[in-house]
Amino acid sequence: MKTVAIICEYNPFHNGHLYQISEIRKDFGEDTAIIAVMSGNFTQRGETAIADKGVRARCAVECGVSLVLELPFPYSASSAEIFARSAVNIINNLGCVDCLSFGSESGDIEALRNAASVILSDDFQNTVARLIDAPENKSLGYPEIMELALRQHTCGNAPELTPNNILAVEYIKALTLSNSKISLHTVKRKGAGYSESQMVFGELQSASAIRNSLYAKDISALEYIPDITKSIILDEIKAGSFPCDMDRLSSSVISSFRLNSPTD
Repeated sequence: MKTVAIICEYNPFHNGHLYQISEIRKDFGEDTAIIAVMSGNFTQRGETAIADKGVRARCAVECGVSLVLELPFPYSASSAEIFARSAVNIINNLGCVDCLSFGSESGDIEALRNAASVILSDDFQNTVARLIDAPENKSLGYPEIMELALRQHTCGNAPELTPNNILAVEYIKALTLSNSKISLHTVKRKGAGYSESQMVFGELQSASAIRNSLYAKDISALEYIPDITKSIILDEIKAGSFPCDMDRLSSSVISSFRLNSPTD
């Protein structure tokens, strides 16, 4: 029996996540143990997750995850590099994980591995520093500089630095730097793009589009989450606990500011 880890947010758990789990069991066997290292109540963007971490963990377990572990807030709300490194550290220290599985737009392990190797090199870091200092690049952000440097070092053959590909590269970097023996497995992303904010035609929607619909009280978005978890979400809606929203924290945060002195 194999043990496979997934680093995730499940914000919320949707059919794309279920597809990844089914692909893992197809490739490693039905008896595969799946451990999810999941963001807690705050996600990588520093926002509140759409549902309490316990609710999201329950949805994952109902859909085939064997164990859910929390990636604590200081790490879950950090940059992709720290997010990945911290989650990989947890996985390494479990001592029982055979493989790390992740979704990617690339779907090509070797291309992602090569990109990670290039980014870890001193030559690449020197190129990034040179590009940052170049006057013609002043309007470019750091991700654009990184992609430009990567294309220079791979003759344009690197995978596009899309959100899931970036995380995939960071996972590989973290495993490499820790001399981990954990192997790699990727599932090519299907359906809507990661950043798609509106529903598009098809069975698999982005988490962003599902969240936006649910925040707008459009429960038709529940069509894109697994049937087995719909009752969990509906119960949370009836209890007034779903969706969680940063705006619901506003009065508490503003009150805290008003009760403190300007110095505090």
